[in-house]
Amino acid sequence: MKTFNNFEELMDLAEVEEKLNISYKTLGRWIADGKFPPPIRFNRTPNAKQYWERRLVNAWYEDQKPRDKFRFRYLKKGVEDA
Repeated sequence: MKTFNNFEELMDLAEVEEKLNISYKTLGRWIADGKFPPPIRFNRTPNAKQYWERRLVNAWYEDQKPRDKFRFRYLKKGVEDA
């Protein structure tokens, strides 16, 4: 099991909801459907606070971006111009 040196490596539910701009119900459906990684809990109580690895959420988020040729061509050009 991975150990965490500090809470900066983790995101709580509110941070994940804000980053993805979704509700906790949508997040719960995605987790149940296997579309999003399950949370980490540090104890087994029903109301235990949930956390996600920040780098895992960021990688998932990047993977969800559109990959079509139009976006790649124009977005890449915009990045080079900046």
